[in-house]
Amino acid sequence: MKVGSQTSLDLTGATRRRNRSSDLWRDTLIHLQPAGGAVGAWEYAVPKGSYRVTVAAGDLAFVDSLHRVNVEGTNAVPGFRPTAGDKVRTKTVTVQVDDGRLTIDPIGGTNTKLLYVELEGAGLATPSGPAPTSPPSTAPSVAPEPQPAPSVPSPSIPGTWPRGQSVSGALGTHVQQGDYAGFKKWLGRTVDYQLKYASRRDKEALRKTLTSWPSQSGNRTAILSFSTVLESDPGTAKDALRASAQGRHDDLWRAFGAELRRVAATKGWTFPDGRPRWILRVNWESNGTWFKHSYLGAEAEFRASVRRMVQMVDAPGVPVVFGVGVNRSNRAQMEAAYPGDDVIDIIELDLYDNWARYAPAGGDAEPSRRAATWAVKSGLDGNSTLNLTTVIRFAEDHGKAFAIGETSVWREKASVGQVGGGDNPDWYPNLVAFLNTNAIGQGVPVAYVNHFEVDPHAHQQARLMTGNFPNAAASFKRVFG
Repeated sequence: MKVGSQTSLDLTGATRRRNRSSDLWRDTLIHLQPAGGAVGAWEYAVPKGSYRVTVAAGDLAFVDSLHRVNVEGTNAVPGFRPTAGDKVRTKTVTVQVDDGRLTIDPIGGTNTKLLYVELEGAGLATPSGPAPTSPPSTAPSVAPEPQPAPSVPSPSIPGTWPRGQSVSGALGTHVQQGDYAGFKKWLGRTVDYQLKYASRRDKEALRKTLTSWPSQSGNRTAILSFSTVLESDPGTAKDALRASAQGRHDDLWRAFGAELRRVAATKGWTFPDGRPRWILRVNWESNGTWFKHSYLGAEAEFRASVRRMVQMVDAPGVPVVFGVGVNRSNRAQMEAAYPGDDVIDIIELDLYDNWARYAPAGGDAEPSRRAATWAVKSGLDGNSTLNLTTVIRFAEDHGKAFAIGETSVWREKASVGQVGGGDNPDWYPNLVAFLNTNAIGQGVPVAYVNHFEVDPHAHQQARLMTGNFPNAAASFKRVFG
């Protein structure tokens, strides 16, 4: 349609395929403000009602735009000016449609390009695919919720993070054998965040952790990593997530919430400096395939499972994390699995100095591979997977804090095929500088950065305290000590 009228407008000639990515949701676009042509608006016939609308604007090939996208008069993408390392902006808004036509326009932008649109609402049999181009057969689809999403109270957490203006002041860690005293002595300072992992295999072991952990936080913010499903739950990941969303583990969540509220009644939900006493890191690295809580191919079930857990725990003073791993899946899949702004407070990425450009040789043998790997992990090379750039922008678009759930340098036996950067002196300075510029510098608070002081397996090294990474350890102390 022509903007501001009911006149049909054929913009077929303004569609493009850039051939920069195999992800057609990001690689195809339509010019809503084509040079020398009429400005177009996209409309879709829907019943009267409320709709959750996700729009993506950008161009993988060019940065010659000021993208602005409005949905039913509500601004979604607010004047996004792309750069070489940040070419796409995605935003989700909820709007009311009263005239039977959902309208999306680029008014206020310059050369705005629309990549895709997703719709969710009671009036749709199934949410629509990307528009205005036809969705590819490989594009992720969002199934209807397994059951109506439960109502969740708005979290009563601090509006800004007390250490969110200083990356070095938001340090957390997970220490091998719980030696936090040793880590404090090694670093020369305490840390404010302490990471713990609950059992994913045994229900009673998980119950024991959930009902004892709230009283063990001490003076550090306690971050608990746990799953809404167990590895022993029958069926596929999708089956397990669906059953969780339908109440399979409600007894665990209710007991957990009761204990959180009991301890909070005497200790409070926050520390005097404003830090939360607890953080729930639920279904971490959710875009991977190594945990049964993976959202891949089960986005709607994942979303409903997390929402169910939050409703049952009923602890609105405790921030909840939505976390992913680096360089896997894409923004559209992450949006489809996102549990919602009303239940999530922190967007998190796990990031290690491994994989990417290190095979067949690691950074110790070929130091030039370190910079190439950093470009992939940070997104500075323009890749469209979930990397530092895309996940920070996801947090910004949803108005949430960003966090690094796990990070470390890495060394691995070459025979395993996952060699890492080794004693990389640039890993931590690069990370801190990037967060200061691209998160804090652009108004996105950093809730915490968790250093992973654990050697995960016999063939893997990640610990700094052991002396295996003298240069990396020295640079870590410079930026965090």
